[in-house]
Amino acid sequence: MGDRYYYQQVTGDSGSGARLGDFKGRTIARGGTAAYTFKLDGRDITTRVKLLREFDVENRLEGTAGFLTVSFPIVVNAAPVRPLVTKY
Repeated sequence: MGDRYYYQQVTGDSGSGARLGDFKGRTIARGGTAAYTFKLDGRDITTRVKLLREFDVENRLEGTAGFLTVSFPIVVNAAPVRPLVTKY
C-alpha cells in the first residue's frame, strides 16, 4: 500500500509573524520506503530511506519529503557476572 500522511492544521497562525492571516494549512503525501539491514561487528544495523511526495496542498510549501534513518543497538560491555556461590 505504501507510506502516506495527512496534515491538517487545526488552529490558525498567530503572533507577530501572522500579518497576512491565520493561513490554516493542509497537505496529503504518498510515497514509499526502502530498508536494508546488515551486520557490523556482530550488531544489526538497519538503514531506511523514505520519500513522500505532497499533493493537494493548501497554505504550505509543496514538495517532496525525504528521510534517512540509521538504527543500531547501543551495547555497554559490563564486567562478566560471576555465579553466586554459597557456602554452608
